[in-house]
Amino acid sequence: MKLDEQTFSSHKTAMLTLKEVTKVFKNRARTTVALHRVTFTVAPGRIVALVGESGSGKTTLARIVTGIEKPTEGSVTLGEWQVDRLRSSQLRVYRRYVQMVFQDPFSSLNPHNTVLQTIVRPLMNHLHLNVKQARLQALEIMNTVRLTPTDQFAHKKPHQLSGGQRQRLVIARAIAPNPELIVADEPVSMLDVSIRADILELIDQLRKRTGMSVLYITHDLYSARAMADEVVVLYKGHVVERGNIEEVISHAQHPYTQLLLQAIPNPWKKRQPTAHRVDGSESAPHFAEIPAKDEITLYGRLHAGDKGCPFAARCELVSGECLQAKPSLKGTEVHQVSCWNRQV
Repeated sequence: MKLDEQTFSSHKTAMLTLKEVTKVFKNRARTTVALHRVTFTVAPGRIVALVGESGSGKTTLARIVTGIEKPTEGSVTLGEWQVDRLRSSQLRVYRRYVQMVFQDPFSSLNPHNTVLQTIVRPLMNHLHLNVKQARLQALEIMNTVRLTPTDQFAHKKPHQLSGGQRQRLVIARAIAPNPELIVADEPVSMLDVSIRADILELIDQLRKRTGMSVLYITHDLYSARAMADEVVVLYKGHVVERGNIEEVISHAQHPYTQLLLQAIPNPWKKRQPTAHRVDGSESAPHFAEIPAKDEITLYGRLHAGDKGCPFAARCELVSGECLQAKPSLKGTEVHQVSCWNRQV
């Protein structure tokens, strides 16, 4: 049974659609809005990068897409699946079609299972192959993700693999049930720099070969450029900019997107910019020393996110309007920005 002939169909048709997705976490001490009216789509066979620093809501969104969390408001659909309304029994079936590649490959693998067992299990559980069929298919998948020679890797356990090999195993497990969508949550951030490009290239090759879609979650706009067709930039749970990846990278409009580009070394430039911390936490240094205007108080800037733009406290373009209302996404079909003082 060849990988791309029977079990692995390249005719994927399911589109991921998020509409006005909001997620609120409450406890006795505080209420946190992790996501605010997030809307975007991932078309069949496409890669969309979800970009933002820690605390921007990327992982929360991934958990909602995979059905681990439910949104407080809004809807999530994958093809005919209304994800936010699925019961537990339905979620078990749904997860055949949506698989996750985690940031830490070691903690996401069962340390007692061999490489072969790790791949065989989803083939039997989701595709209902018998043991012999599953083992043959697992060996094909090992060849595909380059865990070769297969006879040397089949009986190894996770602690006997390198970081890159463990991530290849996680990817092999994810593609085994022939999913419509892979959610890759910072899949290379814990790997050695020398092998990151290989893992990203592998994901892209599998996407082209199987026709699956990929939601690629990262803090790195330049790796997003290498991988993605489109990009969605998140800041404190708000979509601040989105569009065609080349258009957004080349003509970034939102101040936060511009700072993300400055914060990461650009492989397309000979000289690399100085890194900045841009996680938006209260303890982080300001991006610019901005003289306070009479009508824009420091208190107003720091608390603008309650009703105004979430980036107002750190933005050099801040105006009175930014403190009063949240801007909406505006622009063209290929590029939209959420900013009162910038337009596409």
